[in-house]
Amino acid sequence: NKYMNIIIKLLIIIILGFVLVLGYLGFLPVVSPLMGATTPKDLGVRFEESDFKSYTEKAKIKFEALGNDLSPEKSLSFKGRSELEVSFTSEEMTAMINSDKWKYYPVSDVQVKVHDDGTAEISGVLRKDRLQGYLQAQGVSLKEVDAIMGYIKDVPLNPIFYAKGTGSVVNDKVDMKIERAEIGRLSIPTEFISDPSPIEGFIEERIKFVPNFHVESFGFKDGKMDFKGTYPEVQYNSER
Repeated sequence: NKYMNIIIKLLIIIILGFVLVLGYLGFLPVVSPLMGATTPKDLGVRFEESDFKSYTEKAKIKFEALGNDLSPEKSLSFKGRSELEVSFTSEEMTAMINSDKWKYYPVSDVQVKVHDDGTAEISGVLRKDRLQGYLQAQGVSLKEVDAIMGYIKDVPLNPIFYAKGTGSVVNDKVDMKIERAEIGRLSIPTEFISDPSPIEGFIEERIKFVPNFHVESFGFKDGKMDFKGTYPEVQYNSER
């Protein structure tokens, strides 16, 4: 079923967060009784306002507000182009995600932790209440959006998620390995994460979606996320 495949791809992107644009996320339906837990796994990452400031200075990006009455398709846009060769700490990445004010940003209470061995973990809450707007903003057809929302209608409103793995990008080509993934406290079956090639392809499409976004190299090393490439200078978004 192509709609189920779309949902699976979107979920894995959420729980990985292994590309710079961590807003490009989605969802996989599971049986609601198995999702009892409501508190994301604590990875021990704490951030301050200074971490977000440090992130924006390194990324050379500004955030500007749009009108809140815009359609999802018009609620997010980008401008400009910056050359980047930077490293971000776990605190800076966590601050960036939790400080994003886009109306349809589909995660909250997120922590990102990069380990010295090159593995990374991410945990947080999936905002199902913002998912439809997010999908529309990403160019998913209304027919597919309706199908996806129908699949997840019985899922608790905002389930938690967790994942651990490794990932890299070279010239916009993604390579990843997922070691563990959970939605609620339920582990995602191995067959959904053993072959990441469809997910890698979907992430590559999301990279192309953002104008002037090019990843020359991306990876995790020595407790940091390294990025070399280009990214827009300004993100415009309707705010919550």
